[in-house]
Amino acid sequence: VKINEIQAFRQWVEARLANKGALQSEDFARVQEIASDYVSRNIRYFVFDVVEVTPETRFVEPIVYRFKSKELFYPLKTTNTFGGEGQIDLVVVAPGTLCDPLFQEPLYTEDRFSPCCGICGIWPDGTWCSPFASTSEQVAKGELKSVYSGAEEFFKAHEAVFMQLVRYKGPFKFNDDVRIDISRAPRRAYQVSTDEWFPDDILRDSD
Repeated sequence: VKINEIQAFRQWVEARLANKGALQSEDFARVQEIASDYVSRNIRYFVFDVVEVTPETRFVEPIVYRFKSKELFYPLKTTNTFGGEGQIDLVVVAPGTLCDPLFQEPLYTEDRFSPCCGICGIWPDGTWCSPFASTSEQVAKGELKSVYSGAEEFFKAHEAVFMQLVRYKGPFKFNDDVRIDISRAPRRAYQVSTDEWFPDDILRDSD
């Protein structure tokens, strides 16, 4: 769906819900507010996925979105429509490592106070909740075929590719999306040794 005008978008959603026999959302004002924010940033394309909810726990078939962008982009503010708390796991496959796994700081910016990967939640008391980033590992493009069949075509032939997990756990209340200039990320894997986690001076203090 391409949104050109918010009121027309609302009418379209209401008509779709009625056609599916779904109840009208009393909290549509929040959805409209978030959609307006994206449109104001010239992000006008949205996807609606209709999922049948059953008593059994099951997986939902994932959807692949591919679009041209100079940034690594992942929408977080759309999650604000759900509210509450939960967990978001991002498996980042990119030509660089985004986050320092030891200090949980971004490697793509000089601002050491920025939340890693741009994921920042705000607790009700106003304090920051930062994510956790794993170590990173270089992977062969051929190994990614089971995840994304077009991986070898997507990444340039000369590029090294790295994989890292970024996990956020906390309230779904985000100020921004993940938008990162991936070209500034270090093009190497970041591992953490036991000595880094437990420096000698800390071990001596504990003794």
